Amino acid sequence: MSAGENGWYYRKEGAFEDKHIGPMTEDQVAELIAKKKLKEQSLLLHPTLTGNQWRTLATLDFRAAIARYDAAVTRQRKLKEAAARESEALAKQKREAALRQKQAQEAAAQQARAAQEAARTAQQQRDDAVRAVERERYLSAVSDHRKKYKVVLADSAEEAEKTCNFMGFEGRELEQSFTDTFTYQQCCGPTSKRQFVLVFSQPLEVKTSA
Repeated sequence: MSAGENGWYYRKEGAFEDKHIGPMTEDQVAELIAKKKLKEQSLLLHPTLTGNQWRTLATLDFRAAIARYDAAVTRQRKLKEAAARESEALAKQKREAALRQKQAQEAAAQQARAAQEAARTAQQQRDDAVRAVERERYLSAVSDHRKKYKVVLADSAEEAEKTCNFMGFEGRELEQSFTDTFTYQQCCGPTSKRQFVLVFSQPLEVKTSA
């Protein structure tokens, strides 16, 4: 039988009548054999190769056609497997690229956070340095202030005012630079029970009530 020989028929038995399926090529018959749709007792007919007579499959030789079919199936399977491998390799490349991009983004974000933290730390250090300088200036100013001015203590503003009137001096507020920072506790100490502070711009010898 020549490859791809056309004109084959096979008989398909039915409940009421048989059907003749065809014509088909030798390779199509081989496919039916490989898929076990034709068995050894199946009847086949060909106008010339079987003399237009029905013969059982067991008496016919389709080995070459079956080999061609198996080779074609194997070839298709290998092509599919190769395509699947290629697809998986491409998917893997995409996953790896996405992972690298994510890692790069995370590294950039981490660097940005580190830079921000470094900037905050540097600013904190500058602020601390400024506060340290201000503190030293303030302590020096307080020391100088105590050397120049007389601090008079009283239990209330009214008593302090009476003391001022009695002495003939008017009370003077602290210099503007000390208004918010030079407090009662810093003048008199945190344990003092006095409630009012008067600061005079010249030394005074004043007696106050205990």
